[in-house]
Amino acid sequence: MVTEVEIVSKELIKPSSPTPHHLRTHLLSFLDQFLPSIYVPIVLFYMNQETSIPPADIIPRRARLLKESLSETLTLFYPFAGRIEDHHLSVDCNDEGAYYVEARVNRPLGEFLKLTDSSYVPQLLPATSAGGYVAMIQVTSFACGGVVVGTRLSHMVVNGTSITTFLRSWASLTRKSDDEAVLPDFNASVVFPQNTAFSKEATSTLMTTFLKERTCRITRIVFDASAIASLEARTASSSVPNPTRVEVVSALLSKCIMAALISKSALINHTVNLRQRTVPQIPKTSVGNFLCVAAALVTENETELDSLVCLLRKAIRKIDGDFVASLRGDGGWLKFFEYMKEIGKPTWVCKACAESEAAIQNTVLLMDTDLENGVEALVFMKEQHMIMLEKNEELLAFGTLGKSPLSLMI
Repeated sequence: MVTEVEIVSKELIKPSSPTPHHLRTHLLSFLDQFLPSIYVPIVLFYMNQETSIPPADIIPRRARLLKESLSETLTLFYPFAGRIEDHHLSVDCNDEGAYYVEARVNRPLGEFLKLTDSSYVPQLLPATSAGGYVAMIQVTSFACGGVVVGTRLSHMVVNGTSITTFLRSWASLTRKSDDEAVLPDFNASVVFPQNTAFSKEATSTLMTTFLKERTCRITRIVFDASAIASLEARTASSSVPNPTRVEVVSALLSKCIMAALISKSALINHTVNLRQRTVPQIPKTSVGNFLCVAAALVTENETELDSLVCLLRKAIRKIDGDFVASLRGDGGWLKFFEYMKEIGKPTWVCKACAESEAAIQNTVLLMDTDLENGVEALVFMKEQHMIMLEKNEELLAFGTLGKSPLSLMI
């Protein structure tokens, strides 16, 4: 099936109220400084629930409502309507607006959700050629009244938790549930002060070694609750008697990916959310890249699942309250820089995390399933390696392959 996405309009959506003068400059934290200039793409699929209203009526009504509520949301998330300054240390919150595209497809959304080929998904995202904006959004209406919201937000300003906060606030304001819209906190640079003497190019180069984008294929693997329970029982040991869902799925995928790559060693990296590891905890409403990479070096003698789970837990638990405390204050950026240099020495193999990121080769994105206690994994690999992974009997004993997009697809 050939997808024909027709662009209807392009415009800038400004905040409903002007940003106060004292908030016109949003400073990035030193954790933000380490992120390269890439966008985090997310696509959300919504079937039409208003079946009593003709699509011809609901589409323009919804389009108007989404723009109005986005304008209100940008008043709260005012840096998202600005531009990143040339020196990449701050956002000029000039109320220029978020880049907004309206598009349409003259087919029902249900047809696309049943496709095994998800190559059409990038057409539901705003083109990166627009560039320069903190937030870029595309809303695509389908003939049935269904709608797809595709967003690209600058990774230098947000991570997955921040994007979720933004999307939830936009959704609540669209529903007119003003009391559910959160008041975001943009004080990340107070917690982790930026270092103006260290260039953006020098810091982001470290992260770029992890984020090498190449042509790859995406496959979806679903692990239901019974498979998770079986994996937990199989991987439990005296060292880790109660492995978590993330640990067991990450261990299994890491083992199978190493086999597909015919690799005798691997550096397995997890992106760790620092918010809940800080004392006191940083609120989820804090916007910025409160994240760090936990690395576990695995050799061919340590690929049994219980050993992998143990290695992963040790690596992740090193990112504790004391580690985060060492990053705060004037010398924090240097501590983080040295840490990133140390874990960046081995060759990149696999990264698994619970937040949305760009499509990077040999990356795994883990998400909750609609069913309780299940896990979905989106795996990004080269075609020849993916073929081997999809034939791995140990993986197929626990996970079910499927390539149809769900509510979230990148």
